[in-house]
Amino acid sequence: MRWTQRLRRRVDVRAGAGRVLHSAPAIAQITVAAIISYLIAHHLLGHKNPVVALVVTISSLGLQRDARPRLLAETALGMVMGIALSELGLILWGQGTLQLACVLVVVFVAGRFFSPSNSFAVVAAIQASMVQVLPLPDGGPFTRSLDGLVAGLVALLFTAFIPRDPRRGPRRAAKKLFNEWNAALSALAAGLNLGDHHSAERALTRLRATQPLLDDWAESLESAEALARISPFAHRHRDDLFDLAEMLRYMDLATRSLRVIARRAMYKLQDDVPRPRLGQLIVSLSSGVSLLGGSVVDREFRMTARESLEQVVPRLDPQRSGVQDSLGDVGIVLSLRPLTVDLLCAAGVTPEDARTLLPPLD
Repeated sequence: MRWTQRLRRRVDVRAGAGRVLHSAPAIAQITVAAIISYLIAHHLLGHKNPVVALVVTISSLGLQRDARPRLLAETALGMVMGIALSELGLILWGQGTLQLACVLVVVFVAGRFFSPSNSFAVVAAIQASMVQVLPLPDGGPFTRSLDGLVAGLVALLFTAFIPRDPRRGPRRAAKKLFNEWNAALSALAAGLNLGDHHSAERALTRLRATQPLLDDWAESLESAEALARISPFAHRHRDDLFDLAEMLRYMDLATRSLRVIARRAMYKLQDDVPRPRLGQLIVSLSSGVSLLGGSVVDREFRMTARESLEQVVPRLDPQRSGVQDSLGDVGIVLSLRPLTVDLLCAAGVTPEDARTLLPPLD
């Protein structure tokens, strides 16, 4: 029983199943593309063992679901360059340990010269070393280079012409960020209402851990925008991708502001004094944020989120919120003003209109 318990701890079945489900479309795409590359190289071109066609296709597409054609083409070209230079080395110098060393040096130098990407040179060198140590193919010189070109073209075609929704990745990343926002706002509101600095500290810890989520959103959005530029099936979603990009821009700013607010609240709550007025402000703000998170998938929520946030704006004045007697509390209310402006901009309000909604300060 002990070994089964240890195995269960090491192998998270639910997480593993989630990874498999998430990668299922990529697995299907790579498998079909690799088989097509193999069939073209083997049956159409007559190459007996087109290993390179399989390797280049699988390596170019990958499981990371990054559909940026530039990166895919860069990976494929790097591998083809390594193969071609290695085959040229075979013609000029033949096979051997010294020849392998010379080819690797040449390929690495060429890779660093032609591309700033480290991976470009690495994938080129890997393919070059395979060409050097594997038996020569029956088709003669540059047979494997031709297989690599075929595989790269197949990978690009599969990227451009397989129907898919480019919004899926950015939406998934955005929802993860909003989930963290909702949890952080809930903890921050609880801390202010109860005078518990530990809750505010938990909120700050969550917010500090959101940078990878923002980076993931930006990366998936860049991939989606690149796909929308070349794919006829994804082109119609460009407006939605633009909206997601604008939302990301302002949610990044809002996240930075909320970290500052959570840090100030944590230090102020060291006195264990409840601040229900500030807590209610955060609760009201969290309602709008929750609706804004829903608008990631359903744009109809955006107007409702905007209206909810606009209802909070008049209270972003120290006197109206009843905290004018505490300098620290006044600082938190004033910090909520640019935060709310950023959230309104994320909901589609222009920065000028959002700022004009703010109550004047006496």
